[in-house]
Amino acid sequence: MNNTAARWIRIVVLAEGVYWLLTGLALLLLPRLFYNSVGDFGVYNQHYMGDAGAFAAGLGLGLIIAYRDPVRHRALIAIAVIASLIHVANHLYDDFLSGEGFPRHFLLESLPLLGLALLLAAAWYWSRKADA
Repeated sequence: MNNTAARWIRIVVLAEGVYWLLTGLALLLLPRLFYNSVGDFGVYNQHYMGDAGAFAAGLGLGLIIAYRDPVRHRALIAIAVIASLIHVANHLYDDFLSGEGFPRHFLLESLPLLGLALLLAAAWYWSRKADA
């Protein structure tokens, strides 16, 4: 793998790791603020916000670990890709099937999350090719 590709992969993995970690910490430490400004779906439930935050923070820490050697930690990146795509699917469900917040939510949240998931998937794919 050339240096440019390796740098690109590492930047994507680190950026997504920081994103997930900060999201998780916000859910854990500032759940009401997160709910009011980002995730205002349904009835507020601090316990479930904390549960989601714990998993998001763990995913972020895993990606930050993977950042150091993405080829070696491809499985961690793959898990984050799967979690990201499931997260996007949940958003798309709300956008299209439940009728919640379309088109604002779709344009401002679901599409950017899909872009992040696809970037991470591309980083995983290129890290696979580097080891072939």
